[in-house]
Amino acid sequence: DLHSFPTRRSSDLEPVGQPLMPVYENDRAFVLGLNTTARLQPTPRWREGVARRSDIAKAGKCFALAEPGKTRIVVTHHPLVAGEGFLRARPVRRAKGALDAFAAQGVEILMSGYLHQSFAVELRQPHGGMIAIGAPTSLSTRIRGEPNGFWLIDVRPDAVRLTLYSFDGASFAPGPDPLSFSRRRTGAARSGGF
Repeated sequence: DLHSFPTRRSSDLEPVGQPLMPVYENDRAFVLGLNTTARLQPTPRWREGVARRSDIAKAGKCFALAEPGKTRIVVTHHPLVAGEGFLRARPVRRAKGALDAFAAQGVEILMSGYLHQSFAVELRQPHGGMIAIGAPTSLSTRIRGEPNGFWLIDVRPDAVRLTLYSFDGASFAPGPDPLSFSRRRTGAARSGGF
């Protein structure tokens, strides 16, 4: 009986192992990992994940410490935007609040992987200037209609260029048509991938 399944709020638990909001920073980028997993619930929506208000607030504090001019990136498991045409493509619960906060904090790139399918879209207003990228499965056998792959992200002063690499049976090869998105944020970072 799922209704009697013992659950605890994630805020009541002590983390074990790695932090639930990891940060990677180099001279060009500030990358923040946002935990979107949800505890087991007696509803199918738990699989879609959640953007917790407390985590969004903590992310804001982290971005406030980031040096100006660095490309700001948020990495999640579940997508913050709906992937049009994909099964299981609903955004996480409270996605709008997360998107509003990240737009205000100058985030340019949102990366996710839950769909196991590649996509790259520029968000419309009021979140214009952010690019949502969905990663395909890179090493798993859980492929969803496309070969294993990964994105190469090249951030330049005026544009973000994305190249999808796909596994051809022997190695990963770049696709023929890289995508390019104009950067609208100020304080652009130096050229180069991450």
